[in-house]
Amino acid sequence: MSTIRAIYAHLAQQPIAVDGVTPAAFDLAQLPSYVDSAMLPCRLLTPMNPRSEAREFGFTALGKLAKVTWHLTDLLLWREAATGIGLEDIAPLLIDYVAAYMAMLRQHRSMGQTQAHLISARFTYGTFEWPDQSTHIFDGVSCELDIEEVLSGA
Repeated sequence: MSTIRAIYAHLAQQPIAVDGVTPAAFDLAQLPSYVDSAMLPCRLLTPMNPRSEAREFGFTALGKLAKVTWHLTDLLLWREAATGIGLEDIAPLLIDYVAAYMAMLRQHRSMGQTQAHLISARFTYGTFEWPDQSTHIFDGVSCELDIEEVLSGA
């Protein structure tokens, strides 16, 4: 059986501090339906992203051993987009956040599991809407992770 839920929980438990601030993290079981300014900054761990919703699954041989590649999005919402002059005035913070995130990934490449590992990570700075079609726009970083998990069959 897959340990994907444990992978989400493990990622949510990893603190990523920037400039003395550690954003609260919400995994699948805790995703808020709305984010207000009092919750910022925060991280939302979700599989729902227009660019990274797919999963790949395949058997490695004729037996029951299989590999699945999970595509997770860890979305940092730093502040409401109407604040400041745009991403330019918080670019140093967002760059420091990505550097801290990469350091965390180096320490937790296995995602806390024995049969999983990080394949790749992509970071996109920008403005993001949460929830979708809500018109609530935030400045932040989208961290898209590809995680391979090996499933052994019985």
